[in-house]
Amino acid sequence: MGEGRTLYTAPIVICSSLIVLAALQVMPALLLIGVMGCVTAVVRPILVSRMQDQLSDDVRATMLSMQSLSFTIVAALSQPALGALADRWGLPAAYVALAAALSVVMVVVFWKGRQHVRQADTTMGCSRLEAPQPVVE
Repeated sequence: MGEGRTLYTAPIVICSSLIVLAALQVMPALLLIGVMGCVTAVVRPILVSRMQDQLSDDVRATMLSMQSLSFTIVAALSQPALGALADRWGLPAAYVALAAALSVVMVVVFWKGRQHVRQADTTMGCSRLEAPQPVVE
């Protein structure tokens, strides 16, 4: 499976695992937590590699630090909220809420990503299927 396909299927696998984990409150379903951890471990190096390929040296460290900081902020806000939700309505409700939030975020990210790909294709003057022509100055 290629990097692009992995990045597109990872959120689907994670959200599906959360929904199944919420629906099945049995011990074997806890293996899905391992599946989500494995998927996350596969995706992280791909994202870091893409950032290193696409960012210049002077902004790469800043962007990696911003990624880490944004993850920490999201975790600091979501974990207490999910804990309160689980205390009030149960753990399945927290799983469903997390899956819903991740789904919304992924739809927005995919939508914005498609707009950037479309814009890059028109800027480069080629379709996604044909190779870009080198610019000779």
